[in-house]
Amino acid sequence: MVTLEEYLDETFANVSPGKCWEMVLQKLKQEIIRHRSLGKQQLPPLKYLQGVNGLEMFGFLSPPIVQELYIESLDPNHQYVEYWNQKSRIKRKM
Repeated sequence: MVTLEEYLDETFANVSPGKCWEMVLQKLKQEIIRHRSLGKQQLPPLKYLQGVNGLEMFGFLSPPIVQELYIESLDPNHQYVEYWNQKSRIKRKM
């Protein structure tokens, strides 16, 4: 699930980060079109949105995240107790 920083009531949830990103892009396209219809100038062309990588934008391509996702995929039953305990401690600090 993705939540917009400035609009916490606006969320995008789907089965994968890629699908969430597609939803974000669709919303962004709608907003650009809406603002253009209201006469706003200097909005980016819609074609520029195609070049933005959502997985990179969400941080899913950074090495620590890739490693974490890999570890978690190998341990769906949380048998690697040390890893999961550390993760729980980090979450509690947030």
